[in-house]
Amino acid sequence: MDTESAFCKSLKISFFLLFLFLFFQNHQATAQRKISSKKFLGIFPIGKAKEKNSDSLLAYNDKLETEDSELTAESTMLANNFVLENEYMCEDEYLQNNIIPYLSDKTDTMLLSALEELRAPVVKEIEIPCEEQEFVMLSDSQTVIPMKYLLADEYFGVWDSKNIDPYDYELKNFNDTILLKLYEEENWSPPIKSTKINSKYGLRRWRWHHGTDLDLEKGDSVYAAFDGIVRIAKYNWGGYGYYVMLRHENGLETLYGHLTKYLVEVGQEVKAGELIGWGGNTGRSTGPHLHFETRYKGHAFDPTYLYDFDTDTLMFKEFELSAKQYEGLIDRSKSVYHRIRSGDTLSGLAVKYGTSISKICKLNGISRSTVLRIGRTLRMR
Repeated sequence: MDTESAFCKSLKISFFLLFLFLFFQNHQATAQRKISSKKFLGIFPIGKAKEKNSDSLLAYNDKLETEDSELTAESTMLANNFVLENEYMCEDEYLQNNIIPYLSDKTDTMLLSALEELRAPVVKEIEIPCEEQEFVMLSDSQTVIPMKYLLADEYFGVWDSKNIDPYDYELKNFNDTILLKLYEEENWSPPIKSTKINSKYGLRRWRWHHGTDLDLEKGDSVYAAFDGIVRIAKYNWGGYGYYVMLRHENGLETLYGHLTKYLVEVGQEVKAGELIGWGGNTGRSTGPHLHFETRYKGHAFDPTYLYDFDTDTLMFKEFELSAKQYEGLIDRSKSVYHRIRSGDTLSGLAVKYGTSISKICKLNGISRSTVLRIGRTLRMR
């Protein structure tokens, strides 16, 4: 009996440790490691870094990986740290002509000792730092992005490649009017061209529709609305399907849902009008269309405040965003809702919440004869 009890106790401990391991593996860290504008994380200009996928963005992968060696993330980080600690610039001749060739023929096991040998003082031939923009490596996805996408707006300091709204911002605190400079030199684009609106932003039946549905055929091209960077590119079960979320320097984020396929990856910079995916019908969708959202601080507002989709035009170069654009969401946040349970009736709910049947019907787009299905949520006021 004692042996069996000890075995059960050991098994429970093993399961607990496994749970902790899986939990921390999946935890979405949003911390960033900021680098001085005079230091470059690794040796590649940002133009080259953006061409790499998330598994090869660490600076030395392309230079050190050979047929005879496979670098680990740890050794790659050692190489990055070596460059940072010695303050090598991305245009440093000594780095480009001496250190890179020296390291490029080293195997993974030889890398640490090779770096130690290189720690001896050297005379740099160029002391002027290069002009590339400063950037940061993101710990949640191991991608390298220009720092401007963390500094363009106050809330951009949070980067999360999994969650649409990681900002935890309460709309009731939105009291200012924000002037958004949407574009310069005509660098904007409609998300799809020559389309019509299938479904508008706002309350749709009993759900809030956070975007505008634009008509398309499966496989039609979908374009980036403004210059920006890919924050999310993934599949969402039961919702957006394949979708992309872009962060823009103008302070906005845009979302493109129900794609057949996305053609970009997290951390990739895109230009306005650049092809980012093909339209489709994935996720919760009743037919091919593009679900398009415009968001600020995580909250969606009506894209038709910006776009005239009938004429493929952007109506403003500068746009004043205020609480007015969020009236529906703010009102909804103050509203009272009830989840239907067995035995509920419209008359009973009207009495319970001090309202009338007609008001409940109007708020929810239903009639007095609508069947109240268990689990459905109705707005009471």
